[in-house]
Amino acid sequence: METPINPMMITVAISFNGHINYDRLVKDLGVIVQRYRRFRQRIIRPQQIFRRPYWEDDPSSRVEDHIERIELENPSETGAVEQMVNKIMNIPLDFAHPLWQLTLVDNLPEGSIIIVRIHHCIADGISLMQVLLQMTHPAPEEQKGEPKQSEPNSNREPNIMPTMVQSASNNTAVGVATKATAGVGLGYRKPTIPELIAASLRIVFRMPDPPTILKKPLGQVKKAVWSEAFSVPEIKKIAQSRQATINDVLMSVASGAIRRYMDFHNDHRKRNIRAFIMVNMRGRSLDEDLGNKFGLVFLKLPLDREQPLGRLDDIKQDMDSLKASAEYAATYLILNILGQLPGWVETLAIRILDMKGTVVATNVPGSRRQLYLADAPIQSLIGWVPQSGRIGVGLSFISYNDQLVVGLNTDARVIPDPEKFLQFFTEEYTSLRTAVSIDSEAR
Repeated sequence: METPINPMMITVAISFNGHINYDRLVKDLGVIVQRYRRFRQRIIRPQQIFRRPYWEDDPSSRVEDHIERIELENPSETGAVEQMVNKIMNIPLDFAHPLWQLTLVDNLPEGSIIIVRIHHCIADGISLMQVLLQMTHPAPEEQKGEPKQSEPNSNREPNIMPTMVQSASNNTAVGVATKATAGVGLGYRKPTIPELIAASLRIVFRMPDPPTILKKPLGQVKKAVWSEAFSVPEIKKIAQSRQATINDVLMSVASGAIRRYMDFHNDHRKRNIRAFIMVNMRGRSLDEDLGNKFGLVFLKLPLDREQPLGRLDDIKQDMDSLKASAEYAATYLILNILGQLPGWVETLAIRILDMKGTVVATNVPGSRRQLYLADAPIQSLIGWVPQSGRIGVGLSFISYNDQLVVGLNTDARVIPDPEKFLQFFTEEYTSLRTAVSIDSEAR
């Protein structure tokens, strides 16, 4: 799914209240690298035509080689961290080594920041959140001992194993793990073979998204921005007021922001565009190979709806329909089949798939409580999802400690002013919150 101008690299920023213990970070990372073999393997691409790429252990790989320590010249300057994140995000990973890298900035007045870059072929966002949680501790005193040697599929914090689309009525966590492939969980079921075939045909023959300012040839530069934190309990209240999910609320707000951004740039063309929504197919399982176990659904964005409550109702209705369909399982099957075919077939198929959507969106819930990593309390988690092929807009919703931050990763040619988009997102969220409050009082 990767192209030279659109690398499939997940980027995460972890900020701390205080400065981390570097030796402890190296030690805890060493445990993770030994536990999950993909972090110590590199990809070999054979020259022979009919041989597929394969994983190989990198005997020279050391944890310290994957940690870069830098200092900002003007750490107190406004925008210094954002400039650093954007610079790092545009540096490709080296395929001669395991495809992950940490950049540690330790001279900020408020505390350390770690920028993590991991290629998507190692793992999906759900897996990486679980891996991160295995390195954390719920209290500082626990950090005096050794990192916990839990099994790869163990659950250190049973209420935080997520799925992309969760039940709004669940009050124990931001997300609840489901295993769609086994037909259990709150949102999804196991489809029949005829349903899989029908869903696959619908995907293949679905009309492409129309041309808009968000769907144009990509450039060479990615831009990353992030929002202020939103209250997860407040988002959950909004969702419950309409029998919706947190994901429904976020996508309805995103729809309003996209509408306003297109209006701001005088793009009033046909607006029946879609978002690729990632759906967790993993459940609670986590083996040493990690990998990607997600499906996709194609969510219609109601950009022609002016009222925020109307947009939320439309999003909920469409997502309920997608949950009842087999589309998420069909895309999972299609992606797995494509992975076994020659490269030129993969490229053609991804080009066709990319035409059917404009935005990629992912929602990765984290811990609801304060956690510590390398002797320092984690203040926030921010993520940026990559986009495949010719998609130029990615929205990431990551929650932690009852706070949710929106990360926007975009091609600079597609959205040259991402700060404006985030401004519209915040304003649309405020409008939805007000509309829900007025509607509740009217009832």
